[in-house]
Amino acid sequence: MNEIHEPAGGGRNSHVDWPAVFAGAVIAAGASIVFTGFTAAIGLGSVSADPDRGLGHSR
Repeated sequence: MNEIHEPAGGGRNSHVDWPAVFAGAVIAAGASIVFTGFTAAIGLGSVSADPDRGLGHSR
């Protein structure tokens, strides 16, 4: 017959490294903030409040 053997300690062995998961989430959030700032700067730098100015206007 097939028997299921649980590891010692009640089967509470976790194969997830939680500090690494949390560190990855913090790094991803920081990178998201930095990249959002860069893209906002590029977008705001391409427009102008003056008429007939900016990247979308062809002369």
